[in-house]
Amino acid sequence: MDDTVKEREAAYLDACHRIGNHLLDVLDDVSRRTGAPYFLTSGTLLGCVRSEGWIPWDDDVDVIMFRDDFTRFSRAVPPLLPDDVVFSSGATNERHITAIPRLLYRHSHRFPHGRTRADRPDDMTHVPLDIFVLDRAPRTEALRTAWRFALYVLDRLNVASRTSVSDVLAEPTISARRRVPELLTVLASRVSTPTRWSRLRDRTAAMWCRLSTDGPYMATNYSTPHGRRLVIYRDWYFPGSEAVFEGRTRSVPGRTEVVLTSLYGPGYLTTPSGVDQHPAHLRNGLRAELDGKTWDIR
Repeated sequence: MDDTVKEREAAYLDACHRIGNHLLDVLDDVSRRTGAPYFLTSGTLLGCVRSEGWIPWDDDVDVIMFRDDFTRFSRAVPPLLPDDVVFSSGATNERHITAIPRLLYRHSHRFPHGRTRADRPDDMTHVPLDIFVLDRAPRTEALRTAWRFALYVLDRLNVASRTSVSDVLAEPTISARRRVPELLTVLASRVSTPTRWSRLRDRTAAMWCRLSTDGPYMATNYSTPHGRRLVIYRDWYFPGSEAVFEGRTRSVPGRTEVVLTSLYGPGYLTTPSGVDQHPAHLRNGLRAELDGKTWDIR
């Protein structure tokens, strides 16, 4: 890697870490004011346990909430946020394309990367804090598989409803064979609106919370296939605990070692050899401003 690329990555990570710490401060404040607990998860939790801070090449914040707490949080959060942070989800914002609700730092702009889109989604444009949601899951594997498949279909329709026919036709990275089903999915998604697809997806994800009062949980909007398949239990998280992350106390699961072992295996404290130690979302660059410091990384 040449010096220019190293400098670019270092500046990008500096921006993302500073902004991520700010977003965590905001989340922590709103969580305490609303009584809706959150927990660090994924790489953020792993870095917290390994070194009380960021994994050096990680570039976003991951937290997790149980559905009832997330519902209370999402209803109360908009007026409690500072001017530079906005809460966004598919159910509240037609320009939000993923199934992951996010706090977005408004004074940031990620340059376009990936699929061709005439209308760039808000959650792909700003530096985010990702919120994964734990829903009650069916007790049997067969029912869990069917439930996850239904959510997968709704996720595809949600994305398609925020995609235009011209977006698909203009996309150079997909074959003609793949383009046809994508176009059909886009057309099928037009029977409803983007926010209605997202709300139907959320209701389907939460259906077992209404049907059962006990059993396991799953985070069906997790960002990795392994995470979406993982069966989780409430006593892994409650009663919760606290740990230091970047010099500040944050909420972590009560049984942190169980959570991390489930996500990364028993050797989670050791950095695996050969791991890609580059930021996942650098892409085409970032422009941002925070506390008088500016970044313009191309």
